Amino acid sequence: MAREKRAAWFKVFLAQKPTIDAADDISVGKALKAALRYFDTGEIAALEPMPRVIFAGLKGSVDEAIADYEASVRNGRAGGAKRWENTHPIPPLPPLSPLDTPPVGCDREAEAEADVINSLVPPSAGTKKPRQSFGHDSLPYRAARWLADQIEERLSNCTPHTEATLQSWAADFDKCNRLDKHSWESINEVLQFSQSDPFWQSNILSGGKFRKQYTQLLAKMGGGGT
Repeated sequence: MAREKRAAWFKVFLAQKPTIDAADDISVGKALKAALRYFDTGEIAALEPMPRVIFAGLKGSVDEAIADYEASVRNGRAGGAKRWENTHPIPPLPPLSPLDTPPVGCDREAEAEADVINSLVPPSAGTKKPRQSFGHDSLPYRAARWLADQIEERLSNCTPHTEATLQSWAADFDKCNRLDKHSWESINEVLQFSQSDPFWQSNILSGGKFRKQYTQLLAKMGGGGT
C-alpha cells in the first residue's frame, strides 16, 4: 500500500497557519498558486504584499521539503555504499605509528571521564543563568540591527542603540520565529513594511513591539485597518 503523502503537505500549511488565518481568502489563494508554480518550475511570481508574505513562508517549507528529499537520496546512496563495504570487507589498517601512540602515563579514557565530571559540577550559589547571546551574523541580530538603523536614520535625535538593546531585540525576533512559528522570509517582509508605513513606523520602535503587533501588521498589509 502506497504511503499517504498528504500529511507531509498538510504540515507545510500548518506551519503557516498564523499568517494564513490573518489573511483574506483571495491573498491565500494567490499565494498558494504561486507556491505550486514555484514547486513545479522554480519561478517566483510577482505578488502584492500580503500574498507575498504568505508565499515567503510556503517557499521556505517547499525548499525544506526539497532539501529533505535530496538528503534522503544521499543517505540511500550512502547506505548502498555501506552494504557494498559489508560484502567486500576493507583490509585492516596497519599498526599505529609511533606518532599515534599516547605518551607513557597518558590515560585518555580517564581524561575524558574527568571532563564529563567537571561539566556536571553545578554553578556556585547565586550565579545567574547567562542570557543567550546572538552572533552579529545571526538572523535575529541582523533583524534587530536593521530595525535600529531604520529608527536612527529616521529620528535625528535618537541615541544609538546599545549592544544590550540589540541583544534584547534579537531575542524578540528569535521568539517570533521559534515560538510564534513565523518564517524568516515572512518576518523580513513584515518588518520592512512596518518601517515603510507612515503610521506603523512611529509605533514599531523595538523588537518586542514588532512581535506584539505582528498580526495587526499582517492585517494592514492585506488592506485592513491600522
